[in-house]
Amino acid sequence: MENQITAVVLDDNGNECEQTFSVERKFTVDNKEYLALIPIEDDDMIYLFAFTETDGKVELLEIEDDDEYDRVAEVYENLMGE
Repeated sequence: MENQITAVVLDDNGNECEQTFSVERKFTVDNKEYLALIPIEDDDMIYLFAFTETDGKVELLEIEDDDEYDRVAEVYENLMGE
């Protein structure tokens, strides 16, 4: 996996836009892989995504379940505190 990922995401108005992210960290929670991504244009934000990787192509998956997101965020925060 590369250090940067370009993906089509939804902005605050629900419009699709292409954005480039720096890969902060790859980690696993409950046998599922996640990425912590920092937008190149706004390094104050961190986004957490589930993902799949097939033949070198990464597909970002939105974490839609609030409980899952909370677990992932907690694990990420603990990893960053190490």
